[in-house]
Amino acid sequence: MSNIVEFWNKALIPYSHKNEVKTALEEICLLYTDLSIGVCPFKKGDGKLVQVLHLKGNINATQNGKNIRIPLGIFLFEDFPNSAPWCQVFPPNPNIKLKNTKNVDFMGRIYLPYLVKWKSHHNLTELFEHLVSILQTDIPFEIPKPQPPPPQKKLEDPPNLKRFDSSLYPKEKTLKEKVVEKITDELDEFQKKHQTEVDNLFQKQAELEQNYDNIKSLIAFFNTQAEEFQNISYVLNEKQKEFEKWSEEYLSKNFDSLDINELIIPQDELTRQLFETYAEDASIEEAIYYLDKALKNKVLDFNEYLDQIRSLTQKQFLAKYLQKKVLETQKKLYK
Repeated sequence: MSNIVEFWNKALIPYSHKNEVKTALEEICLLYTDLSIGVCPFKKGDGKLVQVLHLKGNINATQNGKNIRIPLGIFLFEDFPNSAPWCQVFPPNPNIKLKNTKNVDFMGRIYLPYLVKWKSHHNLTELFEHLVSILQTDIPFEIPKPQPPPPQKKLEDPPNLKRFDSSLYPKEKTLKEKVVEKITDELDEFQKKHQTEVDNLFQKQAELEQNYDNIKSLIAFFNTQAEEFQNISYVLNEKQKEFEKWSEEYLSKNFDSLDINELIIPQDELTRQLFETYAEDASIEEAIYYLDKALKNKVLDFNEYLDQIRSLTQKQFLAKYLQKKVLETQKKLYK
């Protein structure tokens, strides 16, 4: 157990999202037990050599009735899962050569839409399922044809008969072989020269798609905000109209004929009760103040003070409770 913990602590040092990387690798290994996790040096397109975590395993395929083992490597870079993994196949033995296919180049690197359009929420399990589906139907190997059986041994010529043996003379390459070899060398050189550029273009494409999604989200957010502002603006305009109407009605009144006492007369029963309880509360508060003062000046006996305080506080409690109930009722009625 300590060795496992030590391995993860050391292997995850270069990674920005350590928990996500460890979880992703453990999940896929639980589903595909033939896969193994390791650390190996990896040379990037810019020539930089880095130590990365990688998965390795085999995909089994069939071609012309023959079982074929396809070794596969999945390499995770330091900013995974924000960047796509590097996926590559390897020849199972020296006699089998890689070949260019729709999804695999001559160096063995795999190109899939799932990789090109990689998003941070993508996962290794779905990626492995895509790889299995593609590689089993489009095998990136040149499978050597079975060799014919060796010819039967011919009878030896008599010792005095000499035949012309062409194997004693070096065989020159045909023009076709020279042309094919030259074209192959030039293609290899071109591929190596422009591989980094292609990788950068794929990276730029992924970044542009990510930025496009972010812009779409921002546009949707701004549209929502615009609708809310329009609703708020409509409500404010309606309130403005109500205020202007009330202001015109208020200013049109003749205030000279108004009685100042009529301005504080309650217009309904709830307001009348509220005024009375507020007045009672204030008068009790003032009475308690003077009782405290009388006790302090020894004008009032302590027992008589307690009797008066008990009576007043009970009345004050009832007045405050009635205030609360009246306010709650008014809020419900005038919502």
